[in-house]
Amino acid sequence: MVDGEGAQDPVAHFLQSKGGDLVDPTPLFDGHWYRIVHGLHAVDDPLDHYLTVGASIGLDPSPVFDSTWYLRQVGDLPEGCTPLEHYLTFGGALAIDPHPLFSTAWYLQQLEGGLDGLTPLEHYLAFGWRQNLDPCALFSVRGYLHRNPDVAAGGVNPFVHYLKFASSEGQEGTCLWSEAEYREWFADDVLVQRFGSLGHFREVVVPGGRSIVAAPEVDRVGRLRVALEERAERFLLTGEDGKSSGSIDWLARERAVEFSSAADPHVAVVIAGRGRDVLRTLESLLLSPTAVPFEVVLVGNEAELPSVSGVVAVQANPIDMHAVWTAALSVSTAPNVVLLDGAIDVAAGWLDELVEQSGVDIGVVASTAVGDELSLQESGRFVLDDGSVIRFGADDRVGRWMYGTDREIDSCSPYGALVRRSLLGDWLSTTPATSYEKAGESLTSFVRNSGAKVVVATRAVLVERFDITFEDRTVVAPLAEQLRRRDRRSGPHVLAIVPSVERSTGREGDAAVDNWLRAFVASDRIVHLLTADAQRSQPWTEQFERRGIEVVDAPLGSDELLAFVASLEGRLEFVLVTDPVVGVRWASFLLEYLGDVPLVVSAEGVDQTDHRLMAMQDRVVRLADLVLNGDEMDHAAASVGSLFAAVDAVKGRRS
Repeated sequence: MVDGEGAQDPVAHFLQSKGGDLVDPTPLFDGHWYRIVHGLHAVDDPLDHYLTVGASIGLDPSPVFDSTWYLRQVGDLPEGCTPLEHYLTFGGALAIDPHPLFSTAWYLQQLEGGLDGLTPLEHYLAFGWRQNLDPCALFSVRGYLHRNPDVAAGGVNPFVHYLKFASSEGQEGTCLWSEAEYREWFADDVLVQRFGSLGHFREVVVPGGRSIVAAPEVDRVGRLRVALEERAERFLLTGEDGKSSGSIDWLARERAVEFSSAADPHVAVVIAGRGRDVLRTLESLLLSPTAVPFEVVLVGNEAELPSVSGVVAVQANPIDMHAVWTAALSVSTAPNVVLLDGAIDVAAGWLDELVEQSGVDIGVVASTAVGDELSLQESGRFVLDDGSVIRFGADDRVGRWMYGTDREIDSCSPYGALVRRSLLGDWLSTTPATSYEKAGESLTSFVRNSGAKVVVATRAVLVERFDITFEDRTVVAPLAEQLRRRDRRSGPHVLAIVPSVERSTGREGDAAVDNWLRAFVASDRIVHLLTADAQRSQPWTEQFERRGIEVVDAPLGSDELLAFVASLEGRLEFVLVTDPVVGVRWASFLLEYLGDVPLVVSAEGVDQTDHRLMAMQDRVVRLADLVLNGDEMDHAAASVGSLFAAVDAVKGRRS
C-alpha cells in the first residue's frame, strides 16, 4: 500500500481480491499450502475455512505456525478465537513460541533493533531471514542456503522452504546429521516423524534425558545449542500489556554469570572480545562443566566487557594477539593458556579433552571448530604453497573426515588451542607482533621448532559464530588437493591395508597384524591404516587413532587415495597387505601407483582348506617383495628390525 492520497485500505483490498487469486492476509497464513497439505483442493476460500472449521479441528494455517504446539503453551483460548488470531493479538507480545523450531528468545537476542510493531515471527519472515538471523539454535539460515544453492538463487526463505519441502526433497536443516541418519538413531520413536529431526532433538531427546549414543560429538554440539537457547529464554522480557515488544534483559543475564576462582588453576581461559559476544562465551563455559580447575581472564576495551564475579578483566586491543596474550599472562597464574574469541561457545568436555591430549612433548593442543551454520571443521589447518590457508574437514560431519580423530597437525588457529605458558611466553618475547590471521601459524611454527608437537583433539568441540558470508571466506581447496599437500611430516611412513577396521580384532591372524602395527608405531614410523570396505566408523577408528595409527578413509581408485599416495612420495617405506582377498583387489593399484615402494604380504590366517583363498594367496605372494610367515607375525616386536632391514635390501637391489 502507498501512503497518502489514493492509498487503498489493506483490509478492503484483501476482501476484494480473495475471490480470485489467493491472497494471504498475513505471512503466517499460507492459503495455497493450507489447501494442498490438508487436502482441501475444492475449498475456494482457505482463510474462511480455517476461521470457521479448520482451527477448531486443529489444522495449521501455515508451515511456520504449529497450532498443537501453540495450544500446549497457552492452554484454552477464548471462545471463537483461533490460535493464529491469539498469537497475532496477544501471543506475539507475550513471546509465546508459535512453532517448535521458532524460539522467540533466540531470535530476539540476535536483533540489534526492535520489532517495529510486528510479532517476532512476522518480523523474522519479513526481515530476519534476509539478515541471516536464525529462527532457533539448531536451524542455520546460512548453512541451509549454502547446502541448497537453488533455494539461495530463488530468494526463498530457507526456514519456510525447510518446513515445506525438507522431508520430501531430502534437504537438511543442520550439518550435524542427515535426516536419514537421525531417523536410524531413533527408529523406535514415532515422534521423529511428527517433529522432524531438529524438533525431535530439541523437544524430545534433550528434555527427556536421552542422547545420540551413536554420535556423541554431535550430541555435545546439539545439546550446547539447546542449552544456550534455554538460557536466553530465562531472560526474556515480554510485553505484558499486549503492545510493547519482547526483548532480552542483558543486564540480568550478565549478573547471572558467576565463576568461582580455582585455588590452583591448571588452565587460564582467556576470552578476547566485547559485550554480548563475550557474555555468550562465558555462558557456554558455565553450561559446559569440566573437571579441570581453571581461571577466566577477559581481555578487551574495559568499558565494553561485562562485569562478572570471579573473572579478571584487563585492558588490551582484542584483535591484537600479542597484546591479548601479554595482558593475560600478566594477571594469570595457570601453567597452560587457552584463547577464545568472543564469538566462540564451548561444548561439554572440551577443556577435559584438551588437557587429556597435552603432555611433556606437546606444546599446543587444538580444538575442533563447528561453524555457527553447524558445519564441522577441524581447527587444524595448514598453508599451501600459494599461501592460502585451508582447514581440515570443512563442511563435513564428525567421523566422516579423512583422518577421524586426534592426530598431529601442521598448524592451527590461535583460538581454542591450549598452549603451554612457558612456550607462549618465549614466543611473545622473541617474535614481533603479528596479525591474528598469522598468529596461529607463527606460534605453532615456533612450538615445532622448539621440539614440541602440535596436535588436534577432535572431541574438544567449539562452536564458532561467524559474521561473514560464505563468499567472503577463504576458498577451500578440493579434497584431493588438500590431501596431496596435507602430510608434510618427515620420517618414514607405513601403509597397512586390511579388510575392515571393525573386523580387525576378531579374526584369526588379526592379533598378529595388530602386533605389527604396534611395533611400527613404537619404531617411530608414521602408520596409516587403509580398509578395503566402508566399515571405518567410530568407535573402531578411535581404537587405532588413539594409538597413533591414522585410518585413511579413501575408496579404491578414488582421487582422494591417489592424492594421499602422492602426498607421501619418497617417504612411504613399504605397504603391508594382510589378506589375500584384499591383496587381489588392490594388486593393480599397488603395482601402478606405488612405483618402487616394496609390497609386504602377510601369509598368516589363510584357511589352508579353502582352495579359492589359497589361489588368491599364491597370486598375491608372487607380486610381493617380502612375505611374512606365521612365526614372524607372532613375534612382531622382535622381528621389526629384521623387516626394516629386508625392506632396505629390496630398495637397494632396485636402485
